[in-house]
Amino acid sequence: GVGLDAISLADVERIEVYRGASAPLYGGGALAGVINIITRRGEGIPRADLWAAGGSFSEKSGGVRACGTLGKVDFYSGFSRRLSSGYRENDGYRLNDALARVEFRPSPEQSLAVLFKYAAGDLSQPGALTEEEIREDRRQSPYNRFDGTGRRHVLADLNHVDRSRRARTARASPRVRCAETCRTRLPPPTRIPARRAGPRRQRS
Repeated sequence: GVGLDAISLADVERIEVYRGASAPLYGGGALAGVINIITRRGEGIPRADLWAAGGSFSEKSGGVRACGTLGKVDFYSGFSRRLSSGYRENDGYRLNDALARVEFRPSPEQSLAVLFKYAAGDLSQPGALTEEEIREDRRQSPYNRFDGTGRRHVLADLNHVDRSRRARTARASPRVRCAETCRTRLPPPTRIPARRAGPRRQRS
């Protein structure tokens, strides 16, 4: 499966959900639908942001973000770190996340973008408990005393878009015309709005 925890929500601009087959645009694996996660782009006046947060069970998080436009170049970069000891023994995590994106637009029809993504950290798994162990101490971890399960994701991408060439090729090639027709027939994406936390309703 896809490790969605490797994508920081602070770096996500929007999420699009396409229902139905979308193989002409996203490959043969897009049989039942596509979830397209679009990361942020740097636009507007260059700026830098710092943020930090804390919570229960020694939870700490913080990060830095810089973005903006300089001439024909848009840039976005961010780094975040999340730490927590967890509710149970051996139930903590330590996650690091970094993203850098630079896009050069020599003309309105052409763009060249470079993206680098890094995600790494340790995630502990305390394991299951029996009913007797829960009554004794629900926070214990008798089987997994230490589980520093670590993983690392590194992604680099180079993307070039030439909209004028795509339009000329679509007029000349029947296969590309079919792909463009399938693009127009796709249903509009379903955007997931941000939900505000509120009181939970009790079921009767």
